[in-house]
Amino acid sequence: MKKHRNGFMIAICTAVCVITAFSFAACGGSAETKYNVIKSNEEYVLPTNPLTGAYIDEEIKLDGVFDEEFYEGKSWYESHKIMATNTRTATLKTTTYFAKHGVLLAVEVKEGYPISWHSARGTAYNSGIEFYFALGNDTSPLGNLYEIDLTAHGEFQMRQYNDKYTSGAYEYAEYSYADAPAYGISLEGGRISSGNCTGYAMELFLPYSLFSIDYRPDFVYINPGMITPLGSAGNARDTYYFGLEQSPSICGWAKVEAYKFDKNGLVCDKITVQSQGGTVTEKFGRSWCVPGDRITFNVVAEEGKTLASIRINNVEYKSNVIDGNVTVDCNGDIEIVAQFE
Repeated sequence: MKKHRNGFMIAICTAVCVITAFSFAACGGSAETKYNVIKSNEEYVLPTNPLTGAYIDEEIKLDGVFDEEFYEGKSWYESHKIMATNTRTATLKTTTYFAKHGVLLAVEVKEGYPISWHSARGTAYNSGIEFYFALGNDTSPLGNLYEIDLTAHGEFQMRQYNDKYTSGAYEYAEYSYADAPAYGISLEGGRISSGNCTGYAMELFLPYSLFSIDYRPDFVYINPGMITPLGSAGNARDTYYFGLEQSPSICGWAKVEAYKFDKNGLVCDKITVQSQGGTVTEKFGRSWCVPGDRITFNVVAEEGKTLASIRINNVEYKSNVIDGNVTVDCNGDIEIVAQFE
């Protein structure tokens, strides 16, 4: 497929090279214009996506709708934004697809605050995602850690971590039209700023050439975050980075360590719970964990009952339940069997 800029230059060249001959008539008469057209055997092909000149794999349709076949069976990161009052205000889901020419990030957000956009706010201060992203197999953040912003309105920016300053810094990443990302967004409930929009879904395609590689990586690291503006204008916002809030041991600011995603999506261990006479729920409402995490479960008995036994991976943990909570390390799948009487 011809890249957009090549066809664009052909069109410009054709226009510039047109030789125009004017034949002037007497006052009150008509003027005749003649053109000499330079023919070309090259065909101008419109790009499949105007945001980028990079090749987008044909099985991908960037529309913010997850109905492509490759989504079937994917492992999704799903967690809830928990505020200090212990109330859930948002849910974020994300997964990945490793195509031949780029990695696709799929994101779904259901907010507890109106989705909005305002021109007076910067890109990173409107409703949207802010992900920390790194390619796998690299142990240093320098040149490999990116801060990616995409608003529900459709504004994109990407910054790259470097060592320009002692403590490190993010600066805007440079890329050309030939390597530019592309995306599709769908909204839930109505238009942005209508007061009825309650969520959004995104598909963000990052060409491998954007990272100066020409191969499909085995995995990537992602620390998902979301931005919620707190006013009609200005830079008041609430930022919530799920890794830092919920898995601080694996998701630092300037580390290539975060949630791991491969061809199957989120790499994680499963949490299964069997409970009679009460409930046992993971603190953030998750049904998964990742190695290195310390996982806290809330243990709540039904009215009139008390905890009789709680076995985690066949080990009794009743004496470890303090103030209705029990904490364990994630070193594999977690199976919980609880009995209340």
